[in-house]
Amino acid sequence: MLVVGALALAGCFGGEPSELGWSGPVVSNGTLYVGSRTGKVLAFDLNERKMKWKFPAQSSGSARVFFYGRPLLSGDTVYAPGGDFQKGTGVVYALNAVSGAQRWEYPTSGEIVGDVAVSGDIAYVGASDGKLYAIDAVNGGLKWTFASQAKIWSTPVVDGQTVYFASLDHIIYAINAQNGNKLWSFTTQGPIASTPLVMNGVVYIGASDNNFYALDATTGQEKWHFTAGNWFWTEPLGANNTIYVGSLDHNVYALDATTGKEQWRFPTGGSIHSMPVLVGGILIVGSNDGKVYGLDAATGNERWTGPVSIGSPVLAPLFADGNNVYVSAQNDYVYVFDAKSGAQQWAFPTNVN
Repeated sequence: MLVVGALALAGCFGGEPSELGWSGPVVSNGTLYVGSRTGKVLAFDLNERKMKWKFPAQSSGSARVFFYGRPLLSGDTVYAPGGDFQKGTGVVYALNAVSGAQRWEYPTSGEIVGDVAVSGDIAYVGASDGKLYAIDAVNGGLKWTFASQAKIWSTPVVDGQTVYFASLDHIIYAINAQNGNKLWSFTTQGPIASTPLVMNGVVYIGASDNNFYALDATTGQEKWHFTAGNWFWTEPLGANNTIYVGSLDHNVYALDATTGKEQWRFPTGGSIHSMPVLVGGILIVGSNDGKVYGLDAATGNERWTGPVSIGSPVLAPLFADGNNVYVSAQNDYVYVFDAKSGAQQWAFPTNVN
């Protein structure tokens, strides 16, 4: 199926992502922000159902910077991470959320696959040069870097004064958010491209060793692990003492957050790369089989009449806003579904030059 092995996960993580990006949508104040596979950051007015702005505003002829990470809205600024896979470099753009005008950009010496995280006046991002960058969120100046031993495709997560992230060097790191000093690290048996979830003093994250881990957020000590039939890439979702996480073995799992015991599993028709969302007791899951599923979060039974087929793999995280679910697919469309019924509300193209 086109992407999974999401590129055999880029040659077992040795190469680079392809498919020209898989940026997920983010919605705030009636505007949807998403990165396109044509190398643009797009802002859509959801009320008028039309594009407000694109960045860069002019077409470059052929896109060079591609967006894998989701745009992040913080205050009146949109932070968009990208990568030029021909040059082997990355960039973080800070854009005016209303107009799309560039405020600053920060170049990295490796492509950026994950999202930006912002806490206070610092923007954190990992790059394929193996470094985690802490950038001044206001002016784009560098505050510090932390070097891992391999590419970072994971999105950093800030909890209090600690930044948690993972690397393809098999290691999960906890570092001081202000100065970049390492607090602890935990080594798994495989590269880690997934993003951690920090909840109730526990770090939850999956790896390519087929294991999903729960670690003490203060010490890094393992509390439990759960073994699936294939790798974990997607960011987990936590709610009601349950962890929901998809695997490349085609299953979405519901695990007890305290013990790691499996509560239920649901098989889809393809590997699961995207983070699910939860709306009113319905867990909505996108799969590389080109379908979106609506499941009962408590039992794993289907709540929709059946999966909704969009005919294209879903690699990007989903987004929920009220009763609507937003799905960015690899066919260059963002779809809007009713979360309760799965009925498609509308869709719009993102292949903007």
